[in-house]
Amino acid sequence: MAPCPGMWARSFLLLPLLLVIVRSSKLNVPRVLLPYASTPPSFPLLSESGCYSWSSTRPEVVQVKPDMVGCSTSAVIQALGSSGVKGSAMVMAEDKDTGLLLRADVIVDKIHSLKIVTKTHEL
Repeated sequence: MAPCPGMWARSFLLLPLLLVIVRSSKLNVPRVLLPYASTPPSFPLLSESGCYSWSSTRPEVVQVKPDMVGCSTSAVIQALGSSGVKGSAMVMAEDKDTGLLLRADVIVDKIHSLKIVTKTHEL
């Protein structure tokens, strides 16, 4: 049984729509640097669209708290421990409906100094 020509035309019309949906799903940041601290700061991770279940590849290094139980568009992360030894983890967000997997690399370390560089110059 050969496919009808109209079916191919409809398939090609849907392809750009699918590409737009996949391209628009991402997290607000690809990498995060968190400090070790007695009171660790929180950092929000936000997805642009979709509903995700959130996890950490190393829960002993980075704690992930989704905003809602089940599926959520955002989560808050915090560094755990105070050993001062550099650690890293990946925070994963998985959309159970589409199978789309988003990730952010998280580095936890002592921060000795920060340097802010700007390209704006005053005349």
